[in-house]
Amino acid sequence: MWNGVDVCLVDSGFFLQWCNRFEFLLPATGNTIQDSTYSGIFIEEPAPNISVTYALNNIINARTYGVCIQGSATGTSVFNSNTVNGAPSGKFLNTSTGFTVSGAGNNW
Repeated sequence: MWNGVDVCLVDSGFFLQWCNRFEFLLPATGNTIQDSTYSGIFIEEPAPNISVTYALNNIINARTYGVCIQGSATGTSVFNSNTVNGAPSGKFLNTSTGFTVSGAGNNW
């Protein structure tokens, strides 16, 4: 279950269209994202001054990627101890040169 931050849950577990909204500074921790019709976590749009921490999330059976960061995204995120199982396109994809990812303990 998502922890209350304003997101769109249409195709992905977490579909973050940043739009420079500062409530995204809250961490996304301890969630199960199951059977997403796209990616479990999908990030797009520029957000140069925003960072989100994802920790201890379990992504199960996403239709494409476990985590997908589009080329249009900018900003940063920390991913710690997240797991992805059953994502046929791959567990993690970052096609953005302007989005920095750090963290440890993920299974990708």
